[in-house]
Parts: sequence; structure tokens; C-alpha cells
Amino acid sequence: MSEERQKVLEMLAEGRLTPEQADRLLEALGAAAQGTPRANPEPRPNASGDRPRGAAYRQDGFLAGLTADQLIEMRQHGVNPAFVQEIRGLGLRDISVDQLIELRDHGVNAAYISGMRRLGGADFDVDQLIELRDHGVTPAFIQEMRDLGLTEVSIDQLIELRDNGVDAAYIREMRELHAQEAFRDDAATSVEDTMPVDVHTPVDADVPVEAGPNRVA
Repeated sequence: MSEERQKVLEMLAEGRLTPEQADRLLEALGAAAQGTPRANPEPRPNASGDRPRGAAYRQDGFLAGLTADQLIEMRQHGVNPAFVQEIRGLGLRDISVDQLIELRDHGVNAAYISGMRRLGGADFDVDQLIELRDHGVTPAFIQEMRDLGLTEVSIDQLIELRDNGVDAAYIREMRELHAQEAFRDDAATSVEDTMPVDVHTPVDADVPVEAGPNRVA
């Protein structure tokens, strides 16, 4: 008996796996040992009664080559077949088991990745997606920043904005304050421009000053 199969049986005996989970793991190990993928289960009918066909139900080398340790770790982290299918269905065919676990642990699901891609973020790699998600940078947040004209903001700047509470409402308030200050400055300048000029007639030194009661002749 292989070490991997023994480990599955030990986990079953310890209650860490249910009999159904152990069966699936042992079946996967048997398929991997033979070098061929397991036969596909018959897909369940959808709401309309049709049975889906095609690539969504085809196994590949990634699934067939999973070891017992990988299968157990994926199960422990909630990486179920539906999650794997969703992520790999987005074109992330070269993703590793560790990356799948990281995505799952950090809440990066297919909906989040699709939302980021709609914003033109198709070049985000797995690590960047995880970092952005960890800091609460959502597709909605990025869209708000772009709507306010912040279109050339880097990933680091997006994270700094989010971490420091600089949201759309704050930016609007600061811009309104700036507009008010500019209005007051313009108003003050306009008042100064309309003030009468105090013109003093210069005294000609050659013109004699008439003597008066309070004047010196």
C-alpha cells in the first residue's frame, strides 16, 4: 500500500475525513497511479432538464495528477471542484494548487476576478489579486476612482487610498472645498478691482502758496 493511500486511511480512522471523502481521494489516487484520468461522472441535468456537455466536464492532467496531500489540503481549505472549475474556466489554466488555496483563503473568487478584468485589469496576476482583495480594493472602488478622474493610479496607490479611507465621498468634499476657496479668492479680487483709486494731486514747487491765517508767508 502506498504512503498516500495509508495517509488517507489514517485520516478516515481519525475522523478527519468522511467515508465519502476518503473514497473520492482513493479513487483519485488510483487514477493518478494509472496515469489516466477518472471517468467523468454523468453530469446532472440543469433546470431545463438538459445535461451539459463539453469542456466543462472534461478532466485534464491537472486534476488527474493531484496527490493525496494536495487533495487533502485543498479539501481542508474549501477548494471544491466547483471553485477549481470556475477559476480555471477564466483561463487560469497554469494555476497551481498553492495558488488555488491562496485565492480561496483570501476570498478571491471568479466574480471578483471577472469584475477586475472588466476594468481592464486582465494583467493582474494571482499575487496582485490577492493583495488587492486583502486591502478591500474592489472593482466598485476602482470604478469610483476612475469616475472621479483618477485613471492613472497604480496598484500601490489604490491600496494606500483604501487603507487610509480616501473614498469617493472624501474626494468630492475636498474638491468642493477647493472650489469654495477659489470662489472666495476670485470674489475678493473682483472687489479690489472695483475700489476707487485715491488720486493725490502733486504740489508744484514753483507755484506760490497763498498766505492764510494758519499759513507761513
